[in-house]
Amino acid sequence: MTRPGRPTDNAEVERCHRTVTDYAIVGHEQASVLQLQQILDQAVYELNFELPSRAEGCRGRPPVTAHPELLQPRRPFQPERELALFDLKRVDAYLAGFTWQRTVGKTGQIEVGRQRYSVGRAHARRSVLIRFDPTDRHFVFYDVDDPEVEIRRRPAKGLDVTDLTGLAKWPAGLGIQQLPLPLFISEGVDC
Repeated sequence: MTRPGRPTDNAEVERCHRTVTDYAIVGHEQASVLQLQQILDQAVYELNFELPSRAEGCRGRPPVTAHPELLQPRRPFQPERELALFDLKRVDAYLAGFTWQRTVGKTGQIEVGRQRYSVGRAHARRSVLIRFDPTDRHFVFYDVDDPEVEIRRRPAKGLDVTDLTGLAKWPAGLGIQQLPLPLFISEGVDC
């Protein structure tokens, strides 16, 4: 998870993914799901508790030694509360802050995320600007040469709560699903 106003967080998260992939997954691609989970669990433990880190804040120490606060969760993950805490309006406000430029395909369709939208064959192979309108949850397509000229409005696909969280309702009895340590590594401690 990246923090507002901290664009470097995403790079840190991506670097963490690369480190874990190189350390644990490369060479074990044929492992079963159970074996791979065990390998990943061991790798995360070693990377955080045993191996020295070159990150500036760690000064050659393992991340948990350098930052013992990683072991204290700010807010433990409670599956039964996550949907109540999920705020779709924040997602909409975030998306409304962007403008994307895409080229329309020869059939008049365009891809946003992994979803296809039709803007019409009249716009085939032309560039368009795309904005998200949170008032009605539509993607709005504009002429790139005249950004105030609206070409089409299409309801956003794949952006409801179920699509974004993966569940319509958290199953009862899951219990705690996430350890505190990964939460804080993704919140900006650069080890």
